[in-house]
Amino acid sequence: MFDVNKKLWSFNFGCLLAGSLVWLVQIGHLAPVPSILHPHTDFILDYYPGSVTAITASLVSLYPSNLKVQFQS
Repeated sequence: MFDVNKKLWSFNFGCLLAGSLVWLVQIGHLAPVPSILHPHTDFILDYYPGSVTAITASLVSLYPSNLKVQFQS
């Protein structure tokens, strides 16, 4: 088996996490704003992208755990 440095694996995993966070933030900023929120411009500018990012991150992190339970026999 290959002898790979643990620091290299840690660096790669950290880069993967940072890249996925940037991807989730981009999804949060590109998400369409529902028409019910259009009168609330302060909320849209300050909190909407962050809340979409948080909801998307929680869904992405919870989805694989549901898959493991689903495929067990």
